[in-house]
Amino acid sequence: MATAFGSLTPSISCSSSSSLCVSRRQRGPWNWQRACCSFKPPSAARNGRSVTPLLSQALPTTHDHRTPPLEVQFKEVIETLINGVDLSEEEAEASLKLLIDEADEALISAFLVLLRVKGETFEEIVGLARAMIDCAVKVEGIDDAVDIVGTGGDGANTVNISTGASILAAAAGLKIAKQGNRSSSSACGSADVLEALGVNIELGPEGGKRLCE
Repeated sequence: MATAFGSLTPSISCSSSSSLCVSRRQRGPWNWQRACCSFKPPSAARNGRSVTPLLSQALPTTHDHRTPPLEVQFKEVIETLINGVDLSEEEAEASLKLLIDEADEALISAFLVLLRVKGETFEEIVGLARAMIDCAVKVEGIDDAVDIVGTGGDGANTVNISTGASILAAAAGLKIAKQGNRSSSSACGSADVLEALGVNIELGPEGGKRLCE
């Protein structure tokens, strides 16, 4: 049977029986000093805006290792998007990593909505993809598995076809590693379908690996 994940953080899991695996990333402390190097605050200056005093005070120095509140850390990014200014690849990557590690739903929503209203650039999408790949939980030993998954977001409120296709392919003898989530724009998501069928969606990477062996 197919498998899926059900968290904001990308993950891959696999099953050849009637169990679903969801690998959830264990969040560690965010290294803000490293993120500052990626955010490159002078990006404001290159677009004719000065770095706000509040953000400047929040940036760590060699003599100040305080970690400012998340809202202060992210202020420059939000202001950049509000003004319709594109993020660099590095800024987009660091922004998403910070959101994954520490943000609440309100700040995540603000970032995604502002990015969508502005319009995503190629560089921003690459940076976001790099962050998701870097944060993903890796499941070893499933190199010979097949993934059947749609892009989602079609807005047509359709049924979850990829899960049914994955179950059919698994019944035909293929080893399936199914990625998925709960419904956002369709009638149901992969996790919704498999959970309704009584499939265990809370297995970790090791559990998924065992099911694929």
